[in-house]
Amino acid sequence: MTSQDTKISLIKELDELERSLLELVRSYNSLKEENELLKQRQENLVAEKAGLIQKNNTAISKVESIMDVNENSVKKLFTEYNYPSIMIHGHTHRPKVHHYKFNGINSKRWVLSDWYDSGSFLSWKNGK
Repeated sequence: MTSQDTKISLIKELDELERSLLELVRSYNSLKEENELLKQRQENLVAEKAGLIQKNNTAISKVESIMDVNENSVKKLFTEYNYPSIMIHGHTHRPKVHHYKFNGINSKRWVLSDWYDSGSFLSWKNGK
């Protein structure tokens, strides 16, 4: 092999390496762009999820607020009837015993459940 042949062979090898390098750079740039797009999509999904969570929480708050009685009305009734120790009513879909203190007097509001799934009743005997 002559010196000229060696130079030609080296030039071909360099050309091949340059093509390979260019291909790697293009692949890298393509992956970098794809990664940026994926990051943006992920950020959009996170923001969308946060929005849905907030919307859901707002809906739950609204539902809870309409599924129970108005607290001002409760206070008005306790006041109107001279702060009884117990008020019993049904149903608001939210059975619970609520505790109040009006002018130093402890009162309770017993809420019976709805009747769709299980129903409930209150048994009162000898003041208990």
